[in-house]
Amino acid sequence: MLRLALAVWALPALAAAGSEEPIGAEGFRALAEGWTLHFEREGRHFGSEQYLEGGRSIWRAGDAECERGLWYEADGAICFIYETVPLPQCWHVFRRDGEIFARPVDDPDGRAELRLSGRDRAPLACPGPSLGV
Repeated sequence: MLRLALAVWALPALAAAGSEEPIGAEGFRALAEGWTLHFEREGRHFGSEQYLEGGRSIWRAGDAECERGLWYEADGAICFIYETVPLPQCWHVFRRDGEIFARPVDDPDGRAELRLSGRDRAPLACPGPSLGV
């Protein structure tokens, strides 16, 4: 899900830190399992992830090929491991001003923050060798 990118977010994380409500594993499971979530950065589509049962997922960054992954909670963050990137990528998922955001754990300034821009039950479109479920 949620690959790190170099884009910079204009809104400093410190300005909104007081109004952030963390979403842990159970809240994330309720939000995501059985759904495809769509994320944006700076108003542009960043990627989509389909969440399956058992912590499994399928991630597609932009128009790239799909990757299968697993998610789990570690120290209050939601972490992902993918087929091509076996090192965990951990994110703080939270609600701010009625919207859902995800910020990489190693990005305290919020420069790589993503916003949940949509959620639907449609399977992820995965052409080529990595087909969606």
